[in-house]
Amino acid sequence: MIRAASLSLVLTALISLPGYCDAQPGMAGTVSYHVASPDGQNALDIGDYARAESIYSAALGSAAKNSDDDMALHIGLGEALLWQGKNDKAAKEFAKAQSISKSVQNPRLQSQLLDDLSWLSQAKGNLSDAEQYCKDALNIRAEQKDDDDSDLIASMTHLAYLVDQNGRLEEAANLYKQALLKIGQDAKRRDLNVADTVEQLASIYWRQGKQQEAAGLFQEALQVKANFRGPASPYAPHPYWQDVIYSFYNGAPNCMRRNNQGQDQLITSADGLTVAASILPRSPDVPKAVRVELFIKNDSGHPVQFLPRPPIFMTMSPKMLYANMVDPSKMADTIEKKGDRQAAWVKFWGQNATQSVTTTVMGNGGWYPPVWGYGGSMPIINNYGNMSTITTQVPDYAAQQRALQKAADITSKARQNADAIRNHMLGSTTVAPGQTLGGYLYFDINQIQNIDLQIPVGNGTFDFQFPPR
Repeated sequence: MIRAASLSLVLTALISLPGYCDAQPGMAGTVSYHVASPDGQNALDIGDYARAESIYSAALGSAAKNSDDDMALHIGLGEALLWQGKNDKAAKEFAKAQSISKSVQNPRLQSQLLDDLSWLSQAKGNLSDAEQYCKDALNIRAEQKDDDDSDLIASMTHLAYLVDQNGRLEEAANLYKQALLKIGQDAKRRDLNVADTVEQLASIYWRQGKQQEAAGLFQEALQVKANFRGPASPYAPHPYWQDVIYSFYNGAPNCMRRNNQGQDQLITSADGLTVAASILPRSPDVPKAVRVELFIKNDSGHPVQFLPRPPIFMTMSPKMLYANMVDPSKMADTIEKKGDRQAAWVKFWGQNATQSVTTTVMGNGGWYPPVWGYGGSMPIINNYGNMSTITTQVPDYAAQQRALQKAADITSKARQNADAIRNHMLGSTTVAPGQTLGGYLYFDINQIQNIDLQIPVGNGTFDFQFPPR
């Protein structure tokens, strides 16, 4: 399978993007790359990047300096760091691998490193450098005389994605077509990776106005994916290339786009399931989290697992940023506590509110009996000849009542907001046949443009990009 032979790692959030699912460095099981740490490679394959980082870090000291193993271990560690969003640390490991490559002179490791540098540049938003590194990797792979063309195909599809991003649709389409010709006609009917590539080509055709050609390709890809029944299958840990991905594409027969409260709602149907996603505007009640509204309808006739693993939310430009999912229960608790603190502050300053009362005394020669204000406050006394004014503080019961009411309103609103979050929060669950599930996910990220959202269902993934492609 091309995914297995052409990629060494991929962040789950990236595998549904055009080119991502078939363009990263070599996977475990491929004959193309020098695997210095099978355990580390396995961790990369299943997306356990923290464990991969630990394994490669520990293994680095065991390799002879300036050897194939040394270079491969630095590449593996760099990949583990890259797909955790630790770009600066990843860059250091790749720089070490580049230095070693001068001694090793291993074309396959060199092309793998160039692929990694392409992804790193892409993660930093530098598409120009990403494209050049990808071209360099492709050139090296084109010179290799291997029976397995997976690496070459990977570079073609990655480069196609990059030139697509730069608006060169015809060039991207040609690269996808070259990749499909390399793969061969028979593979179209069985391979998930090829189905992804066919969809990417269909998307370009749709944007070029070739609706009829696009419709046929979309349908072909959907037929291939339907045979795998990924979203309908119970989740089990698996290499990412076995994930069945249903991406939203404008023009695809299983996709629909509509307005939801002024926002794009993207809807994808597959395997008897319908999943709809919207990214809602920030709420003043929850200012530090982006809210994603989701609906899933199960018409498959059997239960399906919703969010068997965490969803992914990331920005794609100007650079890649990965958001953490916010625990709704903790967020609701925080909102309640904040409301209680604000209410207590209002109550503190308002519960003893006073107002001034002035009394005028005439003809007493400046003499007056002892006078004390509310709460023991001293009066203000002014004498004007035979007249004196005495200003004292007395309780302002109306103001005190207003303060108490305002405090109660703050507490009530905070609790209502917290209850709304608790009542509509989504998490891992099973959706029964005929059941519809709806609610919100929250992510701690500020930028909400050019978003890629991955929603795992069973052994598959529903992928949505905002704005849609």
